[in-house]
Amino acid sequence: YVNLSTYHYQLERPVNFELKIVKELQATELTYVNKLRLLIRMYSRPLQQLQASGHPLIDEASWRQIFDNTEAILSLAEKFLERLTKRPSGGMPSSPHEHVISAFSDLV
Repeated sequence: YVNLSTYHYQLERPVNFELKIVKELQATELTYVNKLRLLIRMYSRPLQQLQASGHPLIDEASWRQIFDNTEAILSLAEKFLERLTKRPSGGMPSSPHEHVISAFSDLV
């Protein structure tokens, strides 16, 4: 005798757990992208504009140390988030972790 409801739960549990992980990754990446956008909008660009106007708060070398690649990082994070949240055109991967891998693999 096999209790089908318990058996079904045991089969579904790993996939549901993986889906929760993917959802958490999506939420974390969205938070990261939003914070990078805020960093650029509120600090990086205004400091750069002050430098260009001749009234810098920090010197250019310090700005580069802090902010030099933030826009490139933001671009990569946005692409990853977009790929992570959209459904694949060629059908769903066989598992949620394959979806994450496929979303990230061609970005690196």
